[in-house]
Amino acid sequence: MRESFVRVQATYRGRLGVEVGIFVAVDHLRRAGRLSSEETERYLEIDDWFDAHLPHPGFYADGNTIGAVTWFREPVPAEMADQVSALRAILDAHGVAHEEVRSVDPGTEVYRDAYQVGVLPHERREPAPVPPGTVLAPTSPGSKRAVAASTVRTVVLDDLDGAEASVVVAGLRRQGYRVVGRNDAGPADDADRVDVLVVGDGTTPDVRWTPAQGTAALVDALAARGVDARLGRAD
Repeated sequence: MRESFVRVQATYRGRLGVEVGIFVAVDHLRRAGRLSSEETERYLEIDDWFDAHLPHPGFYADGNTIGAVTWFREPVPAEMADQVSALRAILDAHGVAHEEVRSVDPGTEVYRDAYQVGVLPHERREPAPVPPGTVLAPTSPGSKRAVAASTVRTVVLDDLDGAEASVVVAGLRRQGYRVVGRNDAGPADDADRVDVLVVGDGTTPDVRWTPAQGTAALVDALAARGVDARLGRAD
């Protein structure tokens, strides 16, 4: 008997050409400012729970450049299913259509752990119109709490064009951050502004980082300051 997989998703397609997963669908509402404070807190609690209990597929490390999507392996543990049900309730409250789909062949498998598989879908289609009031944007693995609280929208980076930073810079820009090099920064990018984060090894940066430390160290350092530097769950 072939193994069955299940995916809970919205009915609109995102940038990867497939229907967005439930985590991303709720995060689109959060980004649009449509969630109440109670709903936001519940979403962050659930996201933190999965961050602690569900392994992070390796394809997220470079921003999911392969365009993989994840499916739960069945049977889904009861506690995980309960958390997903709570997310579905948030979508219901905002009139966002969603569905539960099953397949024994969801795509070409590129990742597997005890709870989920990551696959390359057999088919991708053009992104579909999103529900009114929804902000379509990528999300990262890791906790969303710091990102939700952060005011940073501009990142000033010493080594803007270096190979070690290029993937992170691309991820930041896809997330909607403005990224500039230190030499290109102007008065509006003053380090004292709460919406600007300075990264490098120069004079008193907000985040101290050098290319020798590698991409992962930069991603982690930015995340610690509430800056979402890489793509994560497929949208």
